[in-house]
Amino acid sequence: YGGDFGEASHDANFNINGMISPNRRPHPAMIEFKKCAQPVDFEFSWLGDGQLELRIVNRRYFTTLDDITVVWALRVNGFVVETKALAFPTVLPQKSAEVDGASILQALAHHNIQQLISDGDSEIHLDFSASILGATLGATSERVEVASDQINLSTQG
Repeated sequence: YGGDFGEASHDANFNINGMISPNRRPHPAMIEFKKCAQPVDFEFSWLGDGQLELRIVNRRYFTTLDDITVVWALRVNGFVVETKALAFPTVLPQKSAEVDGASILQALAHHNIQQLISDGDSEIHLDFSASILGATLGATSERVEVASDQINLSTQG
């Protein structure tokens, strides 16, 4: 291996091509890996007439999502205008469940999001963050984010 650019052949050690650089800065691949390995996914779709469908997907193989807390945040032009915890039922391993999106619909109505979407001059996102108590992971007693997702509402109907 090596020699393509006149360098001496080597056995691939110390190429600095991992997910963390020697100065402990994460490479972009680490963010991509976090997304690929997250235990929770969110599926969102507009059903029309101001209705939405929100599903939470358990990507775990053996446990439910009962130890996970989910918070959603509504962002308009990058600023958080409302945030709340998302209640969801027990989701069995490798299954999904529909989530009551009433609090999200109320926030959308309260902040007149449908009008902002039709005007077309605002960026509107719905962010989801799933966290677990760090002590569960052997870390601290603080919450640690294990999954996140962002839905662009600006392009929704």
